[in-house]
Amino acid sequence: MKIVYISDSEEYLPVLKYHFNPLGFEVEHTDDPEEIIEDIENLETDVIFFNAFDFPRHWKPLLKLLRDYFTKEETVFVLISYDDFPFEEAAKAMYLKVNGIVPRQLNVLKVIVRIEEILKRYKNVNDNRRYYRHYVSAEDSIHFLCTHPERYVLIPGKIEDISIQGCQFIPRNADIIKDLNAGQYLPNCSLRIGHDIISVNCRIAGSKGSLRLEFKTFLEEGHQTLFQYLISLPEKNIKNLARTMPA
Repeated sequence: MKIVYISDSEEYLPVLKYHFNPLGFEVEHTDDPEEIIEDIENLETDVIFFNAFDFPRHWKPLLKLLRDYFTKEETVFVLISYDDFPFEEAAKAMYLKVNGIVPRQLNVLKVIVRIEEILKRYKNVNDNRRYYRHYVSAEDSIHFLCTHPERYVLIPGKIEDISIQGCQFIPRNADIIKDLNAGQYLPNCSLRIGHDIISVNCRIAGSKGSLRLEFKTFLEEGHQTLFQYLISLPEKNIKNLARTMPA
């Protein structure tokens, strides 16, 4: 399956590939919506992500033409809105049979999760991720601490999601990681899970607004500690849900 991302910038393209390639999607980028409009009848894509902030005058004619040729199930159209997107524009999008509207902060995990929900509603999505990924909430006692590998200053922030393979870390100040690039290593990081503190060496897989980190080597029993914690989460979630249900 294929996603076409229509935007004047490739800024979020690595983020989209990171999240949607494991779901079975090939992600392509174009900065020319008129080319899509002119050849709409021959369009061969399953999903369109359209950045309305970049092309405010193009999304309505493209969506209208799209629905003349393809249903909501055949080609999913996700509109990426701008911050003060008017209610009237959202109403027009719904009338034109948009599949969903999301904020343009595509490096924010809850936006990605919302897009995943939209795709799974209309497409048969196969999650090919090898490892269970946990979305960290305020109730989780999970914290991460790392140091800039060249300037040796602490990088404060929070974990958005974590698996046995790696995590996504959101720094409190994005400027502190602007000189970090994919492929660099962050040695001697600390991962706190409950009362356990794990030492781990990480490799940067992406650094656009957040750090997508691969766990490369653990010290002592850190790998097993993290594994045991992650496999216990589904059972904990079920028990927590049961506590909230009426007797």
